[in-house]
Order: sequence, then C-alpha cells, then structure tokens
Amino acid sequence: MKVLVAISSILKRKAAPKADAAGDNPAQSTSRSADKLHQELLKDAQRNAHKRRDERQELSAIAELSIPDKGFSIDGVISEASRGGLTFRPATSYIIARDGERVQVIADLIKRTGIIRSTRVNGYGVQLLEPLSNADLAKLRDASVDLSMATFENDAA
Repeated sequence: MKVLVAISSILKRKAAPKADAAGDNPAQSTSRSADKLHQELLKDAQRNAHKRRDERQELSAIAELSIPDKGFSIDGVISEASRGGLTFRPATSYIIARDGERVQVIADLIKRTGIIRSTRVNGYGVQLLEPLSNADLAKLRDASVDLSMATFENDAA
C-alpha cells in the first residue's frame, strides 16, 4: 500500500505547471492521470490480494520434511502455515535449494504431500497438494512449542 501512495505522489509532482497551446495546465492533467493510476493499482491489489487465498499463522510445530525421491528426511520446525501451504525451517545450519521437489511434511499426526516452491533463508516454502483443514491448523497451533526458552545440547557446554 505504501508503494501505491509513493507512486501516486511522485506522479503528482512530476510535471511542472505550464500551459500548452490549448491553455490546459499539464499539472492538472498529470494529477488526474495519477489519481486514475492510483485507483487502478488499488483495484488490482484488492483483486489479486497477492494471490494468497488463506492467511498465514505463525507457529513453531516440530516436524519432519521427507523427500521420497532422494530417500531421506530433514527434522525441523513449521514456522508458519496456512490452509494451502507452510514454511518449513530445517534444523540444519545450511539450506540447499530444492525448488520443485515433491515432499511430505509430517507433524503431530498430520501428513501432507506438497511441492517446494521457494528456498529462502528462513526455510522452504511448501505448497500443499491437499489443503489443511481448520482442525489440522488448530492441531499444529496446539503442538507449537515456545522456542525462545529452548536450550540445546551445544548450549549446555
């Protein structure tokens, strides 16, 4: 939304007020076209809503990401989830790009197949092939742990 406001204000300031041969002030015309562009951008933002159907919920559910084609799995945490996807943060110090891989996510009696759509610093973005129900999301929230107070084996030394 801030970007839309910034674009609108830039377009309004862009033209210096000079009269053309017909006597029209270009600043007024630019202002009208900036307002029109601003309205079109707002409509587009509302229509697309960033193409996300469901709201993400932050959580910290311990999970496993299985990659059947490679024959191994990775332990980690589901850091956010929605009905259509989730972010899986591996419990490793590095992340390997795996975009397009077919995976299974297993957490608290919930098992879903999905496809890794993005590899980011904070983990893998997984699109689920079968959406999570509201009950499944509630189970994940209930299974969430508070990682802020967690101690790990290396911290004890």
